[in-house]
Order: sequence, then structure tokens, then C-alpha cells
Amino acid sequence: MTGSNIRSSGAGVSPLIELSAEDIERTGSGTIAEALALLPQNFGGTGNEDTSLTGSDRTINNLGLGASVNLRGLGSDATLTLVNGRRVAGSGGRGDFTDLSTIPLGAVEKIEVLPDGASALYGSDAVGGVVNLLLRRDYDGAETRYRIGSVTRGASQDVQFGQLIGTRWVTSVNEV
Repeated sequence: MTGSNIRSSGAGVSPLIELSAEDIERTGSGTIAEALALLPQNFGGTGNEDTSLTGSDRTINNLGLGASVNLRGLGSDATLTLVNGRRVAGSGGRGDFTDLSTIPLGAVEKIEVLPDGASALYGSDAVGGVVNLLLRRDYDGAETRYRIGSVTRGASQDVQFGQLIGTRWVTSVNEV
């Protein structure tokens, strides 16, 4: 469980927000960053495409136009993002945040958000909180997603296409 070093089935000390793949799909979000932007604990002022293009956030060097999460408004570098409970390499010019746009939404089984500071467990990069992306581990089938959206005025358009294909490999006759 995110936010605890104790492996048990009981509830943790800090509140944990869990978003399942079905919950995210119901919101109509097309990316992980869009789903997390709907949380009231997330501040959208840093580490996204808009602030990079407008130059409104001069504290972050986001040349690749990555998207990150910023819990409690303390900055993208104060929110720790984990994938399956493990740290990932940083993005941006300084490597100070995790680019959520590199992980497809179809690969996510569940997202756990610890909105309280967790620096005692995870270190100073978790002062704002922790986001743990739990990926699908056992997928057998195929899925195709296509999404197109536009604004009512202007030329802005959003087009997404994704495919997810998985199977189980039988390595021996006894595994069936």
C-alpha cells in the first residue's frame, strides 16, 4: 500500500485516494495527467504544457512539454511519482519531475494518491505527497482507443489513438 512500510490489509494512517481504471474512464479523461488534474488536491500551475508554452512558470525547465502532478501547490518536484511502488527517472531540463505523458492511460490499472506529506517515508521529494501508478500486470486480450476532441471556437484539436495487446505465454505443459 502506498504510504506505509507495513504490509497489511488494514487502513493506513494517512488518507489514500484510489482511482481505478473504471473511475478514470467515467471522467472522460484521455491521459493520466487529465485524470489527476480533476483532483482538488492537485494544483495545475506547474509542470504542464500550458505553463511551459506561456512562460507563466519560470521555476521549472520543461522543454519537452511534459505533464506532471503538483499536490498541494508545492511544485512538481515536491510530489513523488512512483510506478508500481518504484521511483522513476526524472524528466525536464533538471530531471525534477516525472513526465506522466510517457505512460499510456490504457496501461494503468489503478492510481493511488497520498495527498499528505510523506517525506518521513519517501524523502524530501514527497513533501507535497505521493502518486503511485499501478500498471496492469496480467492482461490477455486487445483494446483499441480513439479519441478526438475540439473546442467550439478556434483551431485547437485533441487527437489520441492507442492500442493495448497482451497475451499469456505458456512456457511448459504443466502451466496450463
